Amino acid sequence: MQAKRLTVAAVLLSITVLGPSHASAASGTFEVVTREREAKAVPGWPKGVLKLINDPLRTSGWYSWFSECANDGYYYGMDVRRPEDVNRLIKILAAIEAKTIELRLDPAEGAPHANGVGAIFALGNQSIVNRWFLTLREVKPGIRQFGVHEYRKPPTAQPPTLTLYVGHRAIDLKKLTIPANVEVTAPNAKSYRKKHKDAFIAIDEFIEGHKAR
Repeated sequence: MQAKRLTVAAVLLSITVLGPSHASAASGTFEVVTREREAKAVPGWPKGVLKLINDPLRTSGWYSWFSECANDGYYYGMDVRRPEDVNRLIKILAAIEAKTIELRLDPAEGAPHANGVGAIFALGNQSIVNRWFLTLREVKPGIRQFGVHEYRKPPTAQPPTLTLYVGHRAIDLKKLTIPANVEVTAPNAKSYRKKHKDAFIAIDEFIEGHKAR
């Protein structure tokens, strides 16, 4: 079985099926930095991350936690105002020394969970996921289990990812400059794509164009 990316959706699904012994599973959000303060590095982050996190456009930073889970993901709001702001952040993103770097295009007008900012930077931490994996129960030789999921090796943590909310006034697909080493993606939930059908047509065309370049 291949390693899976550790996502909030997978975590929530697992918590719901863990059984009576985990009926008291809890979750929450913790603010790690405010706009006025400088964020500190977390061991395991790739080189170059702090330059983006401590950009003047950054608002607050937080992580969401779920009991029994790795809780390695950090999130930072980016108060972009102009297309120039966006391209500058993309340039910094592309310079991060990570195997995978992702730019995610979301059709919404802003991040609903972060006061409507036009961009969110997020990243996981593979070293934390690796340690969490070793705490899981081994159900078969070489196989560990969490909820409905079975793993032969640790799940893949979320790579450095900048989500742009395409409906925001600062985002203009025609003005984006994206280096070749940045992978461009979009949400794939069928219900969400149906809700934003027209916007996804433009987003999907943009992604195909980036791949072709």
